[in-house]
Amino acid sequence: MKLFIIRFLSISFVLFAFTYNLVAQDCTGKLQQAQQLFDAGQIEQIPSLLDSCIQIGFSTEDKQKAYRLLIQVNLFDYNRDNADSLMLKFLSNYPEYKIQSTDPSEFSELFNLYKVHKTWGLGVSLGYNLPQISVSEHFSVASLNKINSTYSPIVGNFTAGVLINRYIGSHLWISSDIKYSVLNLKNIETLSVYKEVITYKEKTKWLNIPVMLNYSFGNKQISPFIFCGGELGYLLSASSEIKRSIVYDNIYPEIVQPLTNISNTREKINIWGVGGVGANFNVRGGYFSVRAGYNYNFSSYVKPEYRYFGISKIQYHNYIDDNFVINNMFFNISYSRLFYRIKKSVVNDTSN
Repeated sequence: MKLFIIRFLSISFVLFAFTYNLVAQDCTGKLQQAQQLFDAGQIEQIPSLLDSCIQIGFSTEDKQKAYRLLIQVNLFDYNRDNADSLMLKFLSNYPEYKIQSTDPSEFSELFNLYKVHKTWGLGVSLGYNLPQISVSEHFSVASLNKINSTYSPIVGNFTAGVLINRYIGSHLWISSDIKYSVLNLKNIETLSVYKEVITYKEKTKWLNIPVMLNYSFGNKQISPFIFCGGELGYLLSASSEIKRSIVYDNIYPEIVQPLTNISNTREKINIWGVGGVGANFNVRGGYFSVRAGYNYNFSSYVKPEYRYFGISKIQYHNYIDDNFVINNMFFNISYSRLFYRIKKSVVNDTSN
């Protein structure tokens, strides 16, 4: 049965591809025939010749040509209502279209009566986080001048979410995300007085909502932009793991505290300032974006009243939480689908 289904789907796909190819070839021939009729001034047959292929069969380029030809036919036939209706469909399909030198003046005049504005963008994003730890005050069971503490990110940091853009100008828009983020870090602390190394790892999961103001330079195929704003982060979970290695004479075994939930020792709400640069790569119907930026944490992350929470962490592992915040360098890529508002100007429309 499974083999039958696979064969059936394979044959269906081949037949569909073959049929679609025949339709496309037939529509290309009809477009050439329609252009020849137009050049000869025989416009009556053109709409019926192209109507079926407008729905399916044309390539993107041929569909553009067909719409432009049909608009010209209706303008020459003094059927302005149909020309307006076709122009709306044309702009709905190709909102980023720019007038070309080969476009007839009649087409250009009608085209210029319409204004196309980006209104909204909806999309998805995926990225990589590189946590940057900023320590305001160190704590230790040993004298602070006898320790060496080094924070760094560890593997597994990423972010993923959905985004929305609201355009308030041709180069200006406000963007926001609802995203899930993972920020993992470690601290390697060396206590020279005890000749031991403490490896502290912390894994955190967040729900983040940034709001940013974006400004792009140009409306070309590739448009660079800058952004700045703020981000609200809600801590979903935090867990730690500690390994204490005593190196004196190599006779003491490692002491390990397994992954432990420490969410109640961390602030649930964090606020970051956000800034960075990016670039939009325009594609039909939307665009891909790449961003590189930095989040600077304005709020406290470690709760001071819980610093000595968990006696085993101090007594057996010689580790006390520092006062620190999690900043973050990030890189992400996203795709946004664009939505437009098409409005016709009646001020300069004196053709009626």
